[in-house]
This record gives sequence, structure tokens and C-alpha cells, in this order.
Amino acid sequence: MKLSLRELRDRFGGTISGDPDTVIVGVGSLETAGRGDITFAEKSSYQESVAVSNAAAVIVSEDFPDTLDKNLWRVAKPRQTFVRILG
Repeated sequence: MKLSLRELRDRFGGTISGDPDTVIVGVGSLETAGRGDITFAEKSSYQESVAVSNAAAVIVSEDFPDTLDKNLWRVAKPRQTFVRILG
């Protein structure tokens, strides 16, 4: 996979907070994701984990709090969107 965050958003919907031109090349968990990877966080209680994650972007719920210097992709169902990307 090599898609921009914008291209993923255009396919699956939602809104982006951050750089829509960030290139995504893989997937990972909040703990293991590296540069170029996308991951997800379903609940706002994961805000601290999102803040320290090395992921290029994080799929979050629409009401997830802003996290400084992180690319957040806000969708209604983060887990479902992540699974759709895996497919």
C-alpha cells in the first residue's frame, strides 16, 4: 500500500486533522506503528497512547480530542475503517 491520507479519506470518508498529503505505506498497532504506518484508537482514553505513537496517522472517532502534532483521521467507526483498509 502507498496512499496519501487524503486518498484514504476520499475512499472511506471522514475528516482529516493534520497533513492530508502524509503517505501511508503500512499498518500497525498504536505501540508498534512506525513512520509511514496508520493505526487506530477507538476511545478518547487512548489520547496519551496516540500522543506517543510513532504512527504517521491515527484513525480516531469523530469526537476524539485534538492531539498536538499528530495526523488524525476522524471517522464514525475507527475499528471498522481500519479493517476496511486491511482488506
